[in-house]
Formats: sequence, C-alpha cells, structure tokens
Amino acid sequence: MLGVLAPDEFDAEPITTHFEPGDALITCTDGAFERFDSKGTLAGFSTYQSIIESSDTSSVAAPETVLAVLDTLQDGQVEDDTVVLIASLPT
Repeated sequence: MLGVLAPDEFDAEPITTHFEPGDALITCTDGAFERFDSKGTLAGFSTYQSIIESSDTSSVAAPETVLAVLDTLQDGQVEDDTVVLIASLPT
C-alpha cells in the first residue's frame, strides 16, 4: 500500500524480490478496505486480506472477483476510489 504510512514509519529503501511460479503481487488503494456495511461497521484490512486469501489470484478475473466481493460490503453505495491490481506468475 503506497502512501498509507508516514516516511518515518517504514523503511523506504528499495528491495529486490524474486517470484516463483504461482506467486502473486497484490496492490490496492485504501478504498479496498475502507468500506462500511449497512450497520456502519468498517470492514478493515483484515476483511480485505481474508478476501484475497480465499481468491484464486492466478485467475485473470481475480481483480474483478475481489472487487465484486468488496462491493457486497458497500450495501449498495457507490465506491469510487478502489483499485485492485493482481499480477501473478503461472504455475
């Protein structure tokens, strides 16, 4: 997540990560987890993380699937600041 923490709260040094077949890189905007249900309860990052963990991130349709599940948390309200990007290596 970009821009969530102040610069003094994280290490901004670049890192190199090697991906193996089946690995996925998942990014999102804060709109993915700043969602309130009809009772006004914040879904939060843990709900977003659970949705990702239960998704097939190797699927081309994964971002749309994740967004569809997230939309069920909105209680019909329009969400205009949510972007989910999932890049994965084939197995």
